[in-house]
Amino acid sequence: MATNPSTNPLSCSVCLEMYTDPRVLPCLHVYCLHCIEGLVIDSNVTCPQCRAKHPVENNQVDFPVNLLILSSLEESVGKSKEEKKICGFCTEGDAAKGYCVDCQEYLCQYCWDVHKRSKMFLRHKVLPADEVSLSKAPAIFKHPATCISHPEYKLEVYCKTCVSLVCCKCILGSGHKGHENALVEEAKEEVKEKIQSLSEAALSNEPYFEFCIKLMKKIEEIAHSKQEELRSKVTTFIEVLTLWVEEAFTEDNERILAASNDLQMVFSQIKSSRSFNTKIQEKVGNEQYLLLINQVLRCLVKINETSKTSFLESVWNINSIDKHFKEKVDSIVDLNLIKETEEDKIFPVSDEDEEDEIFSGGSEDKLFSGGGIFSESIDKKEKADIVFMLSTAKPVIIINQKKSIKAQAVFDHPFAELTEWSCASVYYPDCLPSTEVVDSNTVEVKFDVAAGLLDLTGEATFLFHLSPKNIPSFIVEFKVTVLVMEEESDDEQFLI
Repeated sequence: MATNPSTNPLSCSVCLEMYTDPRVLPCLHVYCLHCIEGLVIDSNVTCPQCRAKHPVENNQVDFPVNLLILSSLEESVGKSKEEKKICGFCTEGDAAKGYCVDCQEYLCQYCWDVHKRSKMFLRHKVLPADEVSLSKAPAIFKHPATCISHPEYKLEVYCKTCVSLVCCKCILGSGHKGHENALVEEAKEEVKEKIQSLSEAALSNEPYFEFCIKLMKKIEEIAHSKQEELRSKVTTFIEVLTLWVEEAFTEDNERILAASNDLQMVFSQIKSSRSFNTKIQEKVGNEQYLLLINQVLRCLVKINETSKTSFLESVWNINSIDKHFKEKVDSIVDLNLIKETEEDKIFPVSDEDEEDEIFSGGSEDKLFSGGGIFSESIDKKEKADIVFMLSTAKPVIIINQKKSIKAQAVFDHPFAELTEWSCASVYYPDCLPSTEVVDSNTVEVKFDVAAGLLDLTGEATFLFHLSPKNIPSFIVEFKVTVLVMEEESDDEQFLI
């Protein structure tokens, strides 16, 4: 009977049954061995919960057994007496009759018989399944853990440098050469303390990641909204453009059809006049034929008065084959520009934007053009989690060294209103910066200039780190250059 894994910690979230041979993936999510084997694709296992990919050699799943869950299962089974152990040696799903200590697998009757008959398993120790219990036979589940790289060696050394358990052969290899290490038995307390400190550090990051997930959902909502807006614009543009082109084509086709019909009409009249030509001449003077003669004369005059090029003139400048019409369409739908955008993934940088880059603090890799007061780029040399580098294109001017200054950080993306922002000053920590969201793209930074700071050079550069209030690492770097101009004014100065 399936159980709910969200309420039962002993249930696998893949098969929704009680764990059978629970294994731990490197991402620390646990599944039954047979469930993990069903997840192997192209020598990789993708975790159903976090989508992390874990490589497996030769499609052979060899992740550690979760002895913690196994112990809980044993205790639960001991109380309920409802355990149904399944053979882990084959894929038939038959009830287990024995347990191989060496293979660490439950065996059905058939696989137990194979163990008895095969030379490969003659030395293996097999116990009846009902006698296998963590509480009664702990040695079964304390089978020595072996090294992944060197399966013939036990994990018995703790590499302090790499913070991992390895075998003696690993320590002698180049990967751990010169590393500080100790035997696991001697470093038990140190390993416990390391696990505790790493666990506390990981848990302390939980609220930050939770906040980032919420922030990401907001960004996703904005992205989807903008996508729909742009998709609607493109669809409308295509519809209007198609309608305009089709109207032009319809007009062309009507002109071609009219000219063709006129040509066919005159051509047919010429052919008809041929039958009248000689015979009607003989009837000239006969009063009975005067109406017919007059009809023939009028038709022949009309044929001869018809311009032989008028039909071509009417279709000579139709839109479909007109050079200027094609150029107009090409200018509206520039496929080469779309191709360039796909290749570069950026908008072309104007000369004005290139000039703005001199304020970016030496960053060379431009991600987006500034399009106004700021330019943006990624600073790959920074170790902090910088996403944007914002730099002023014009300096802030202080009149008579007013103490309080305001400058605006303008984003190319509407992220400013998603959260409250913290601000720290890198060069002058005592300038007491504060922030205020102005609109969806703008955050205003207010800060103080200490008395005498500008006395010597007449200018100073302030570097601010902006971050969402619930995230300790800054994601925006904002640089402001302040200059002095000796004029009287009582107003606070803003970024120009």
